[in-house]
This record gives sequence, structure tokens and C-alpha cells, in this order.
Amino acid sequence: MKRVVLILGMCLGYTLLTGQSYFDSNGKRVITNKYDVECRFKVISYFDNDTTKIREIGCISDDGKTKVGEWVAYNRNGIKTASAPFDNNGNKDGKWTIWDNEGKLLCEMYYSHGKRVGIWKMYKNNIVTDTVNYTVINNK
Repeated sequence: MKRVVLILGMCLGYTLLTGQSYFDSNGKRVITNKYDVECRFKVISYFDNDTTKIREIGCISDDGKTKVGEWVAYNRNGIKTASAPFDNNGNKDGKWTIWDNEGKLLCEMYYSHGKRVGIWKMYKNNIVTDTVNYTVINNK
């Protein structure tokens, strides 16, 4: 499968601002995302050279290869399958969400500048089936 990537050009002056906090089950703040991500190049990849079916969309930094800001992936039917934010250095950062090909929630994961944090949740039929508490794991 060929992957076509279009760089839509410089988005000078465009900044994605995020300001989110995430809390564990005890109410303790585990992540605070407050950073500016410069979107210099918007990248859109398509399925099989078909510019009507977006596969992935996001921004890259000035180096032309580091993912920054929120990246979103879709399946061939246009259903969102992933939302994945990155910090200015290309580290996973913030709430990552994964859905199946029908759009049903599969998991929620949290990162802080590349490090797993918070309570990760796995779902089946919109019911939590498993959790991992990285706040506890990281504090050992």
C-alpha cells in the first residue's frame, strides 16, 4: 500500500494551545499539559492514493520528521481510530485514545513527556475491563 503524504506548507503563526489536567481515582493531579506546539507543517496521509480517504493527520516540527501536537488516525471508512498528542520534542504527551474500526472505545492512556502516567483503562463494549495505575508503578 502506498502512502501519500502531503505537506500543506508553513502554518506560520498557527499555534495549537492545550491546557488539560488529568487526575487519578484519588483526585491527585497526574498530568498537566500546558504547552504551545508550533505547527510548521501540516501532514495528511491518505489510503492508496485516494485523497478522499484520510488515514492520518497531524503536524510535524521544523526538522520535517518529529510529530508534534495532536495526531488523529482514521480507518478506511472515515471512523476515528486514534487520537495521540505529542509535545514539542515529539514525546507522547497527554491523553491517548484508541477506538476500534466501529468507533467503540478500546483504551485511554496517559503520558507526560514520554512517560506513562495515570490510570490507563481498557474497554470492551464501553465497559472498563482492565486498568493499570502507572502513578503507583512509577512511584515504586
